Amino acid sequence: MKELDYKLLRALDAVLQEQNFDRAAKSLHITQSAISQRIKQLEQQFAEPLLIRSQPLQATPLGQKLLAHYRQVHQLELELAGGLAPPPPPGGGEDRGPDLSARLPRGESLPAFFQPPVGKPGITVVLNARGHLVVGEPGGSDEDRRNERVE
Repeated sequence: MKELDYKLLRALDAVLQEQNFDRAAKSLHITQSAISQRIKQLEQQFAEPLLIRSQPLQATPLGQKLLAHYRQVHQLELELAGGLAPPPPPGGGEDRGPDLSARLPRGESLPAFFQPPVGKPGITVVLNARGHLVVGEPGGSDEDRRNERVE
């Protein structure tokens, strides 16, 4: 069996869910051209069509098998993520992360406490949308942290 590229299968699933290439692209935050290319790559990999391009769009028998597999894997990932999430705080309140102010040395403010260490200029410390600190080092990849940072 060929190795499956779940990014491509996700595109196939989006096209069938949305019943439209453009809406599928928007739902995945990519271009319509990228959706078309992903479907084309899948069809080339399996050397047969995976979509019946009619109204409504339908999966071929092989497309249905691939989608069933993708959706099962996706469901397992969601269940795993739910099992790994921390339990909700007591009392049902929203978890805003740890109260960092209680851990600061007496008389220190958050900005003063998180100054770059001596000899390591350029280290950045930002509070992300969830209230967690994100540390960036010089020369490190900010690509992985871009979506976590609060602008």
